[in-house]
Amino acid sequence: MNDSLTPQTRQIIFDSLRTKKNSYLFIEALDYVSSNIYKGKVTSLEKHLEEISEDFKSVILEIARLQSVDLGNKSEVQKLFASLSDLLKSANVTIITLAFSPSESFINRLYVWFKTNLGGEQLLDVQVEPSVVGGLALIKEGHYVNLTLDKLLTDYFEANKNGLKDNIQRRVS
Repeated sequence: MNDSLTPQTRQIIFDSLRTKKNSYLFIEALDYVSSNIYKGKVTSLEKHLEEISEDFKSVILEIARLQSVDLGNKSEVQKLFASLSDLLKSANVTIITLAFSPSESFINRLYVWFKTNLGGEQLLDVQVEPSVVGGLALIKEGHYVNLTLDKLLTDYFEANKNGLKDNIQRRVS
């Protein structure tokens, strides 16, 4: 169903959300608005959109405009929401493990790097694990890459253990 979404719409959704966490929150907002469209006496979609975050509201309105969706037509709105939800649920996710909790600015820079170097339609799943010390570990499409300082130091000391052992013994003797 999400094949009816224009490339520009797809780009906006990924660029706006960037992370798996944000995509889940966006899907929850879509579900909330969708379930409330048929409840009560309020018939205007925009009234229901006032109950979700301003960022999500502006993304939905921009996408509806790009997709030429009549906001007064509940069926069209439901179809759009289903397409967006399907797209996000099936999106490629790159898992990134960092030693620290990144700022929004850092996540934005990571997203731009991954989009530029590895392709655009993906979400980042940023996880924090202090034991990585520094650097990062990532999983993309089933491939694990460990670029952590912990791994680099472990590999170095493992590869050079005899030379280091001899060097230490010379210095303490």
